[in-house]
Amino acid sequence: MHNILKIFFVIIGSFVGAGFASGQEIILFFNSYGVKGFFNIFLSFFIISLLIYKTLELIRINKISNYNQFLENLIGNNNKYINSFFSASINIFLLISFFIMLCGFSTCLTQEFNINIIISSIISSALCYFILLNNVNGIIKVNEFLIPFLIGFIIILGFKQIDSFNINIVSCNTPSAILSGFIYASYNSIILVPMLVTLGKFINNKKTSFFISLLCGISLSLLSAIIFLLLTRVDVNVQIPIIYAAGNLGHFFKFFCIFVILIAILTSAISSGYSFLINVTKSKKMYLFFAFIICFFPILISQFSFSKLVEVLYPIFGYLGLFQIFLISKK
Repeated sequence: MHNILKIFFVIIGSFVGAGFASGQEIILFFNSYGVKGFFNIFLSFFIISLLIYKTLELIRINKISNYNQFLENLIGNNNKYINSFFSASINIFLLISFFIMLCGFSTCLTQEFNINIIISSIISSALCYFILLNNVNGIIKVNEFLIPFLIGFIIILGFKQIDSFNINIVSCNTPSAILSGFIYASYNSIILVPMLVTLGKFINNKKTSFFISLLCGISLSLLSAIIFLLLTRVDVNVQIPIIYAAGNLGHFFKFFCIFVILIAILTSAISSGYSFLINVTKSKKMYLFFAFIICFFPILISQFSFSKLVEVLYPIFGYLGLFQIFLISKK
């Protein structure tokens, strides 16, 4: 049971980046489609749940221990160009996720504490650089304690405001709303599948794979649905709308929300940045150089809107991830 909970929190933690924690992902992929978007949440996480189950079973049955083995099993040994393409896509996605999360962190500081965006970007970049050079594993492990708090906090927010939810009727094409749900599941699969490969050693039987996928699907659907409903009550044009939703319940909820979101974004950023550095660097000297570059480059793009970065970049990787979902489903 301990292993199941550990895997569950790791998977949930992989979703709780800047986009999810801030509410921007839910706005982009679901809220903008009104009622159809709300029901698409459950379609999207059904796909994700099925993907988790099939991936864990492929790993267990074929005794796969790394992502390259997974790609070889999925595509075959003769498709080295496709394997290289997927590996490169993951590294690019990790880097872009790192940039977006740092942008989300600095945006949160600017929005809530009225700090100049350049200064808040320097703070977030310096903090990440310091952690990447020191206690990386320690900050990543914070997620094991943070995720239960975040889940509980979102549920409490939902129950506190359940009487005032109001889903707008938005005129949109059903196919485009459904496609948006697929894209959300798809881009999450790019980072989710490699992470699941590292957890394969904890999967002993088919029941474990099924239970984990079901638990993750239900939990993520519930959390996303609550965030969706919370965001119907606030101005979705702000950069971190979930904090405004928490602020409706008073200062304590607002500041607790700020604290939890900042830590969630930071731990996810460190996880993405560290994974990228480990994948592309071959020596300590190269690690230090690349760590400096990736941490302080976001200062140069700090003037870009956080919500616009999520809106433009995440769907691009969503289309790339559709191919991976197709291959796993076919397998």
